[in-house]
Amino acid sequence: MGGIMNCPECGGAMEKGFIISNAVRWSDKKHTQWALGQEVIIPVNLAALSNVEAFRCPKCRLVLFHYQIPRAEETPASFLKKCAKCGETIPIASDYCPKCGAKQKEKKNSE
Repeated sequence: MGGIMNCPECGGAMEKGFIISNAVRWSDKKHTQWALGQEVIIPVNLAALSNVEAFRCPKCRLVLFHYQIPRAEETPASFLKKCAKCGETIPIASDYCPKCGAKQKEKKNSE
């Protein structure tokens, strides 16, 4: 990302460091529960945390970083199910649908 840069808001020097995260998603809407289907900025890495080079302004509390377009983020079909109400594809462990909010039916044991 280069060397020292100045904050675009206050003009002060920005500190170079890293965003350490297991995932970051971008959306043009505010979400209160799941944010599935939104643009992945930093993909989930189950093996290790992602370290993304970034700059921050300690005065303005602004953080800037470049991100790469991640390789296809595909969830295996065996980890997905259909929402009981709207039919949206959702994670198998979901109790509620992130699209319509419907509570999912519990799967009964066949014992």
